[in-house]
Amino acid sequence: VPAYGVSLARLIGSHMGETGSNLGSLFAELRDETVVVLDEVDAIGSSRVDVSDGASAERNATVNVLLTLLDRVQSGIIVATTNRIDNLDPALLRRFDESILVPAPTDAQKEKLAAKLCERHGVQLVDVGGCSNFDDVTKRVLREARKQVMREIRAMEESDNGTKETDGNNESAS
Repeated sequence: VPAYGVSLARLIGSHMGETGSNLGSLFAELRDETVVVLDEVDAIGSSRVDVSDGASAERNATVNVLLTLLDRVQSGIIVATTNRIDNLDPALLRRFDESILVPAPTDAQKEKLAAKLCERHGVQLVDVGGCSNFDDVTKRVLREARKQVMREIRAMEESDNGTKETDGNNESAS
């Protein structure tokens, strides 16, 4: 199934009505068997507020456009993600058929992932204390793997330089 992640940085516009227009274009392209992922949907679907300034009015208008478009979806699958469900407009939550809570990983789960990744990348076990999620664990292990590769490259270069210097000294002594 084709799946597309929507870049909110490209979706959110700086001019009045631009974000709503971009949303309209996105939804117009939805086809059967297409999945669109709105990552961090709270950026465009936060609770509407009393209008006291232009920015609030635009944010409310964007939420209204999103709600209307979701009501009219005839094809495709929309997936929205957030780690701030408390900030979402309640009407937005009602537009989705399913809601799946993915709890934060336990320390044991993070350590198990780290062990597998360290084994896969051939690095010593990395301390994942302070990592809040699987992405943090993965980044920490990969950072250590890159460091190890760089150490190996430096060691090879130093070894090659030492060999060249020795070879050069032998030649000048001949």
